[in-house]
Amino acid sequence: MIPDTPENDARIKRVVERIVERTSRGESHPKRELPLNKAHFPKLLCLDQNKWIDLAKAHYGRAGGEPFVDVLATIRDGIAKGRLIVPVMPSTFSRVHG
Repeated sequence: MIPDTPENDARIKRVVERIVERTSRGESHPKRELPLNKAHFPKLLCLDQNKWIDLAKAHYGRAGGEPFVDVLATIRDGIAKGRLIVPVMPSTFSRVHG
């Protein structure tokens, strides 16, 4: 659950507005492709759900997030520079425990 704050409400509104504008123009979501050569960029970083939780703790300043503050900053920097793709992946919980 995303905390109900004015800052988060504004972010969500901006994202939704971008999506609505893009789809109203008939455009699809931005496509990112990985290079064929693994030595090139961008790199792909897939995280388990527990690591997303750790990064969320760092983002929101929650207990236990302190060790991940620098990691979060590094990931954000890599994304901003186009050197890293970090998709939100479906949980593997149902395959393991289903």
